[in-house]
Amino acid sequence: MAVEPLVEALGGLNAQTARGPLVGLWTRMADPSLPAVDAALQDYRLVKANLLRGTVHLVTRRQYLTWRQALQPMLERVVRGFNPGLWKQVDHDRLLDAGTRLLRSRPGLTRAEIGAALTEDFPGPEPRRLGFAIRMLLPVVQVADHSCWSPARTRYVLAEQVIDEPLADPDVGTPDLVRTFLRSFGPRTAADAGYWSGMTRLGPALTEVTDHRIGEAYDVDPVIDEPPRRTAVLPEFDNVYFCSRDGSIGLVAAKRRLVHGGAMPGSMITYGAVRADWTATTTTEPELHPWSALDDGEAAEFARFRSWWSDRDR
Repeated sequence: MAVEPLVEALGGLNAQTARGPLVGLWTRMADPSLPAVDAALQDYRLVKANLLRGTVHLVTRRQYLTWRQALQPMLERVVRGFNPGLWKQVDHDRLLDAGTRLLRSRPGLTRAEIGAALTEDFPGPEPRRLGFAIRMLLPVVQVADHSCWSPARTRYVLAEQVIDEPLADPDVGTPDLVRTFLRSFGPRTAADAGYWSGMTRLGPALTEVTDHRIGEAYDVDPVIDEPPRRTAVLPEFDNVYFCSRDGSIGLVAAKRRLVHGGAMPGSMITYGAVRADWTATTTTEPELHPWSALDDGEAAEFARFRSWWSDRDR
């Protein structure tokens, strides 16, 4: 697959870390073209925005336009959870109106700049809380970087400023979102779909998109129907760790060992079991931390990954 159809088929890629989605593409493609990713981002055929679970994801333009409004209630809950008492200090609608006017007049601000600019009219809350609310609750996307491999500081624009198409209604977006989830990860339950997306009460939407049931789980025909490789290198926060509500099984169980204080390293899996984790920065090569002795095939796969990473740096 080319990059855009693959992102579409995967239901988006987590983009909480700068190179995470690129690693996610590499491990699922023969050799992803970073210039092709750059071009798609600069044309906003691919966009980065706070979406599933309120976290940053790389999705196609179609997915963003279709899902964004359906995710709004979940994003409102995320803001209330991270900023308790905010709406007692400021009026919700007045703040969002001010944020809209600000970004229309000054597109490309950072979260800190948004918060600082709004403190004159909303002096009570901390500026970072104002910036967080605007980033989450307005339909904004990240400004495209010239280099997806070495991105600049994150800046935001209203989606309307770079995408000349309207957002879909939630009654269109919710069924499309759960259908995509089932194609990527099915069969799964309504609780699984909620864990992946952050949304609630998805049973009716699942019933709308399929009548194929396996106990409490729903299923549809997958977009990609081929056996997985024996060993795969995964980026931080890959969505395979967020596709099941049951924290006692498979990779979802392993996530407890990987996540520390909100941070998560990359990982390497063999037959669906975590065999090692890895870390890297934009100035260091990936460093492997095996959980037990690795075989030759696993060592060779990580060496192939590290070579790809180093070649991109050069």
